[in-house]
Amino acid sequence: MTDEKTLQSLDALYNPKSVALIGASREEGTVGNGLLKNMLGQTMYPSKGKKYEGKIYPVNPKADEILGQKCYHSVSEIQDQVDLAVIMVNSKFVPLVLEECGKKGVKTVIIISAGFSEVKNYDGEKQLVDIAKKHGMRILGPNCLGFLNCTNGLNASFAPSIPSAGNVAFVSQSGAIVDAVIDMVTTYSFGFSSMVSIGNQCDIEITELIEYYAKDPNTEVITGYVESLRDGKKFIEVCKEVSKIKPIVLIKSGKSSKGSQAAASHTGKLAGSHEIFEAACKQAGVLLVDTIEELFDISLVAACAPKLEKNAVAIITNAGGCGVLATDYCEDIGLDMCEFSQETFDILNASPIMNQTYSRHNPLDIIGDAGPARYEIALKCAIKDPNVYGIIVLETLQTTTKPLETAKVILDASKTTKKPIICAIIGGEYSKPGIDFLEQNGMVVFTEAQKAVKAMKFLLNKR
Repeated sequence: MTDEKTLQSLDALYNPKSVALIGASREEGTVGNGLLKNMLGQTMYPSKGKKYEGKIYPVNPKADEILGQKCYHSVSEIQDQVDLAVIMVNSKFVPLVLEECGKKGVKTVIIISAGFSEVKNYDGEKQLVDIAKKHGMRILGPNCLGFLNCTNGLNASFAPSIPSAGNVAFVSQSGAIVDAVIDMVTTYSFGFSSMVSIGNQCDIEITELIEYYAKDPNTEVITGYVESLRDGKKFIEVCKEVSKIKPIVLIKSGKSSKGSQAAASHTGKLAGSHEIFEAACKQAGVLLVDTIEELFDISLVAACAPKLEKNAVAIITNAGGCGVLATDYCEDIGLDMCEFSQETFDILNASPIMNQTYSRHNPLDIIGDAGPARYEIALKCAIKDPNVYGIIVLETLQTTTKPLETAKVILDASKTTKKPIICAIIGGEYSKPGIDFLEQNGMVVFTEAQKAVKAMKFLLNKR
């Protein structure tokens, strides 16, 4: 594990009181111009996050003022302490600028500039590391999008906007994926504690950030996009300890031989064997997912749903086929189907609401003509049943289905229990009102039974 002093060195990245932007530009459409606008809260698209309140120092040797801000010709001209510097100059000038930052006493630098190990310029990247070590600085990057702390409004990146504050941290070896996630998350009802584009990770790497998040009070779920690892053994050792404290959900690229080669050309490092990585992550308590959408579906479940205390789940469905598919998925991933108590069937049998052809077993098929009232009594019975520890609710659209009204029943039921309830509403346009209602009220809704089952299995391993 990384020593405490090293982890504390990341505080200048996460909570700087002052930031120098070296390479700030007056020219529209450039990284230097866009990043300064982000720091000033003038994002390209409407931002849900707060505005950074620390000091901002644009640096450009050919400008006295940019966007109404006093501009310094070099970082050494700044009289105050600089905690964080963002370097956006041509790669051939980066060592000179980095040396100047070191002499100034800058604690941490983000190097946006590309042109290093990703293009096989290994000596140039090593030079950056040597300069930083000499001055006791830390480096994020090079070849990265930057860093966003959604809790304090720091947008030291050229991402299009900053999301609202939340409890999910996201670390990515691809800056473009960070951008895509920011755009995607506008349809979700949660925010981020921070988002980090680590680029070539010549110094600060994903393993160290995962350790940092273990102690970060603003982070409850750690997520990431991984291409390659500098030290796979240490990564697994750290994840094994951190996953006991907080859930870790990752998506790993480079599964195929061609993908592995592409990953190497992207960040200049080999991706390694996916099979070995997958097995090691399983042992370390890390959940691997296949898509970015699934990454954040699972993350939202981890952030808002209670733990599945025992491996015993019930499925409630208005479609027998979907119930069978969900049962198959449960068996495939080791999720156990519970046996309902006799009391549950006694209540359902006596109810005039129930269609008496309903299945008297798990999955509980309450028949295609089920409306909100039938879902309500089935949910109440499952919540009360001592043999049920988690509930998967499936709904498909029939002529009698009322998606919005059923969604309200599901939300009300979830408020009466500590048992996790996971929904899959399998449909499209006509089911959307129910899906939107649940998402707007903080529940995760899947459109496939398989995803709902996988999410429930994750809650069994939730710490």
